[in-house]
Amino acid sequence: ELSDGLIALLTGKKDNIEHLWRDVGTMTRDREGVFLHLADQLRKNGEKEKRTDVLLFLHRRLPSDKHIYQELVPLLKEEGRMDELNAP
Repeated sequence: ELSDGLIALLTGKKDNIEHLWRDVGTMTRDREGVFLHLADQLRKNGEKEKRTDVLLFLHRRLPSDKHIYQELVPLLKEEGRMDELNAP
């Protein structure tokens, strides 16, 4: 499944998300939709840290999206990463 392939690409360095964002952008205009689907798949797989990373990445690109923010904040709190919310 496509989601599994994208999840595999997230393993490793944090900048893999940035590379994946660019690559997905060459395939579709709905990068946000792809990344939201990816975050949902990570939730189903129980991969909280990767899910948090994806949602944080999306939040930085779409800071006014309340849905992403509401999903992200509890994860950051749980992982002790609230300082990352306002970091560049």
